Amino acid sequence: MKKKGTFVITLVLTASLLLAGCGGSKPSDNSAASGSPAESSAPAANPSDSGSKESEATEPVATEPAATEPAASTSETVPAEELSGEMLIGHHTAVLVDFGDEGKEYFDKFNSGMKFNHITDDQGVEYSSSVVPFSVIGRRNCLQLSEIGKGSSDAAKEFYKDPEGIKKSVLEQYGDEGYLNFLKLFGTPYLTMTFSNEDGEKATRHPANYVYEVQGNKLYCGEILGIDEATLALSVRDRSEWDEYTFGFNGLNLVIGKDGVQKELLCNYNVNKEKGGMLSVMGYSADSSSRAGDIIHIGHQDNNGSVTDNIWFSDGSRAIDPVVKVEEPNKLTISWSGKKFIKDGKQEEVSEPGEISGEWLDSMGSSGFLFKVDGKWCNYQAWEDEYKYVILGKALEDSTGAADMTADKQSELKSEQNDLVKRLKEAFDKAGISAEIDSDTGVITLNTNILYAFDDASLSDEGKEYLDSFLNAAMPVISETIHEGIVAKINVEGHTDTEGEFEYNQTLSEDRAQSVVEYIVSQYPELESTITSKGYSFLNPILKENGEVDMEASRRVEFRFVLNTGSGN
Repeated sequence: MKKKGTFVITLVLTASLLLAGCGGSKPSDNSAASGSPAESSAPAANPSDSGSKESEATEPVATEPAATEPAASTSETVPAEELSGEMLIGHHTAVLVDFGDEGKEYFDKFNSGMKFNHITDDQGVEYSSSVVPFSVIGRRNCLQLSEIGKGSSDAAKEFYKDPEGIKKSVLEQYGDEGYLNFLKLFGTPYLTMTFSNEDGEKATRHPANYVYEVQGNKLYCGEILGIDEATLALSVRDRSEWDEYTFGFNGLNLVIGKDGVQKELLCNYNVNKEKGGMLSVMGYSADSSSRAGDIIHIGHQDNNGSVTDNIWFSDGSRAIDPVVKVEEPNKLTISWSGKKFIKDGKQEEVSEPGEISGEWLDSMGSSGFLFKVDGKWCNYQAWEDEYKYVILGKALEDSTGAADMTADKQSELKSEQNDLVKRLKEAFDKAGISAEIDSDTGVITLNTNILYAFDDASLSDEGKEYLDSFLNAAMPVISETIHEGIVAKINVEGHTDTEGEFEYNQTLSEDRAQSVVEYIVSQYPELESTITSKGYSFLNPILKENGEVDMEASRRVEFRFVLNTGSGN
């Protein structure tokens, strides 16, 4: 048996929380951008004044977006229609100008053939601005623009060191309305664009920040006017004032155009290559649905010929003889000769060679990269701290402990996670039980529509029948893993949607989780000292790709496991 320590396996916010949503038909003066904030400065709608529970109606089914006629492609431009909206700028940084001694030369080259807008700002100052930007940097969310982020470029990254603490602090300081606006900030990506002027310098009022929408090879941008310090509400220019660009890719570089002018902007990888700097392809996957096979981390650093490569797998293993090869214009090939595992503090090796090749796109302005394998774009944009939180950190009793966990300990715990998930899935498949189980963490999500009546915490007859089938399948695995010293305890957690007041939903979520625990203990009294319940109200809602709350998916009960960590870190 292992020494007692705790490691919690939990369902985390989906990767779509951090990506841009970009579907929808061509914007009009009266329509709001799909995946973007409202065009006015009005804050998000308040929760229901009645204090009643979550909304009963489910979310409407999204309609297919209207087709957009793509602009004629040129020999320079790789058509971008195949890239879904969340993958355009959210992953890509395009940089042309180095603000050193060569800055003037770059500006002169950029301004060749350029057209300029002549603008008078609110103070009556006139200035010129190029019709296309010389720098486009994708940001994953608007958190750093708020008082919470305090202008830090690492604000969103730092969030993953203590996400639960930050959420609770925001809720306490800004209330229900502010917290819902905070969720929108966190779910809304934006671009920082910088333009030149006719004198070969940065335009006076730029850089500026923009929310955006992508359709085919069209990019629509709306300037962010500000964030209300009291409510965290995001204010954006009216849709009638949004700018329209065309875009595509030439290898790793972004090609952007407007008003008959088209410019190719170098990505950071190619800038570093030209200057002889360190070349890096580095990213983590925190979403099992957007991954190349079972690879959760790919790392490549080339510091003037000194190369370090790493490949990690979702079963907790690391690659033996990892090779990450970058070829022109944007081909990436990874290979390995085998895998090594850490079990009970000892390393085991398996001869299991493999190789994967595909296109890739740089993500230096955001994090990570995209990797196209077998026609599918796989997302490796997670930060290291984000990956640790999603896969390990949120599961710890103290989520901040993940950052200090050794690589060997991470590998060992990930191996145990993988084994638990495999055993649970096999048990459900054998029993014919349809259960939503997270393939990374092993968390099982139960739909509250099955367990309860609307606005009720008492288990329905249908809910009890489902729990009986669920427990009959799961209990052998649970009992075995407890006996083996892998599982220390079981947590049942209740979550609601964002309709209604937080405190009302807090009570409801607590009561619902407790009703599940009481029923399980009535059937399996041996679990009484092992199983606990907790409610979270709408602290951890499920978000759609466009950053909006998925009301139906957010109404859930999570059945999760706490694993023994042993005595090591």
